[in-house]
Amino acid sequence: MKRSGFTLIEFMVVMGFAALTASFITATLIRPQTQTDLAGETDKVIADIRGQQISAMDGLTSGTSDPVSYGIYFASTGYTLFRGSAYVPGAADNFAVSLPSSVQFTNITLPSSAIVFTRLTGDVSGYAAGSDSVTLQDTVSNATTTVTINRFGAITRTP
Repeated sequence: MKRSGFTLIEFMVVMGFAALTASFITATLIRPQTQTDLAGETDKVIADIRGQQISAMDGLTSGTSDPVSYGIYFASTGYTLFRGSAYVPGAADNFAVSLPSSVQFTNITLPSSAIVFTRLTGDVSGYAAGSDSVTLQDTVSNATTTVTINRFGAITRTP
């Protein structure tokens, strides 16, 4: 008498193979997402730095008669775009940007954790060599990207 079907051993082998395949697929799909988060946030930070520099160079007055400086203040979970020669917490015209939970700033070497662009020239106010970078870190993979700003406001990025 011949019975058709699967034995318990055969079923367990197939299920083990399916679980192993699913774990590899999940790991492969999640890793590019974290790398994309870090790259995307780095691009946004660089764009905002350049935007603040351009605002200072353009001499945007924002309702005043004299051109003003623009800057960015960095904290571990985000950054704040501000107007003026120094960061003032709670100022009405500050614009705060939060990073996603998978990305954070580490090793902020800027003086007072801020960079200020001089009005009309766009040069970095109070530039000090060696105190000119911020590092973004992916909290899942620990990958990092460092953004360095020279005294003229030129930006370099090192993965």
